[in-house]
Amino acid sequence: NNRGMKILIIATPRSGSTFLTNVIARMLKIKSYQEPFNFGHPSAASQIYPEELPDNVVVKTMFSQIPIDVTSSNSEFYLTEIKKFDKVILLSRLDIKASYESFNYRLKNNPKGNWHTKYYYNETEKDINLFSSFLNWTDDLIKFSHSTGIPVTWYEDVYIDKDIKTIEAWDIGIKENEFISNIETKSKYRVDSKTETLL
Repeated sequence: NNRGMKILIIATPRSGSTFLTNVIARMLKIKSYQEPFNFGHPSAASQIYPEELPDNVVVKTMFSQIPIDVTSSNSEFYLTEIKKFDKVILLSRLDIKASYESFNYRLKNNPKGNWHTKYYYNETEKDINLFSSFLNWTDDLIKFSHSTGIPVTWYEDVYIDKDIKTIEAWDIGIKENEFISNIETKSKYRVDSKTETLL
């Protein structure tokens, strides 16, 4: 039932987009691409992103990332890009402070490594510029949502409230209850004390 299903996830950082992409790819048994335009991270840069996408694929990208040779704005690029896909999910997080803190920790501690491990956050200095970037990224995605009529899916609705209607609205041919049991396995990366990172 998922013949020719090309899905694009456009996200803001630290909004559960990697996990979401992996779950969708696994459930639909389709190929996935993670951040093909993230040229700063070795694992993303090692992927060869095809000119011609396979018929069944899920691609995850950040709204702030576009190909190096593109001169248009991010919004213009993605307005064209979404035409290649059957379904588009815009994903962000209402708790901007939490996503900023997660990103800030990774940038300072493990910028080129695995961003999907447990960590303890104890910030001494606020990076106001980075926080400002998060506000802009979220704002840009909301504006893009308005211009395309594609609603923003919020991290909180998926991972905290496990809202069936949100998942139904994607209309990507997955069983909602099965999806929810898949995300039950998602562990929170952030822990409340340093000792928990060793568990």
